[in-house]
Amino acid sequence: MRLESGQRFGDLLVEDEIGTGAFATVYRARDEIIGRHVALKVVEREGGAEGERRARAVLREARLMGALSSPYVVTLYRLHVADD
Repeated sequence: MRLESGQRFGDLLVEDEIGTGAFATVYRARDEIIGRHVALKVVEREGGAEGERRARAVLREARLMGALSSPYVVTLYRLHVADD
């Protein structure tokens, strides 16, 4: 899923793309409820065994990030799984 500047993703307003990798794109967005900038990581969906492996890896990464508290580690605020 490709997001454009000005597009909404839930309560987030996408501002611009920060970077892209093998299976995810990171955007700078503004949380309009709280009023702060956030990084929004969008992971591309893939079917089959590879898609299942990727989904488990993303969930594992989110759980690890959620368990950490350090000024040197990105804070995870929420995880959203979309049907599409």
